Amino acid sequence: MNQDVSSRQAPRISSAPQCLRKTERSHYSHTLGLKLNSVARYGIVVREEVSHSLQSGVATPYGQNVVLWNTTLGKKFLKGDTGELRVTATDVLQQYRSVGRSSTESYIQDSRDRTLGRFVQAVFTYSFK
Repeated sequence: MNQDVSSRQAPRISSAPQCLRKTERSHYSHTLGLKLNSVARYGIVVREEVSHSLQSGVATPYGQNVVLWNTTLGKKFLKGDTGELRVTATDVLQQYRSVGRSSTESYIQDSRDRTLGRFVQAVFTYSFK
């Protein structure tokens, strides 16, 4: 069995002075993620990706504290494992929201975009070796 595990962490604190109101607002965002890639006997491939995203210091509809989970199950085949067929489920828990913040001296803008939500896809990959 061949396994690969990786993690990532991305904390960010920003402070935006507003000259017009003579105030200062702090914004905190943090992302923590973990990835597992495993190839078992007979070419069975399992991939898991979990990330936690936290945002605070923003208006209530724009703050988030969500877990995003993506999972993949596949099979390597053909001579030399050059082919791979896999099925991936994205946003299994249906929690992902796309939110952002931009700021200047005169304004702070929070935005929220629509996302695809949960979906499943089948992918075939062929590697030239």
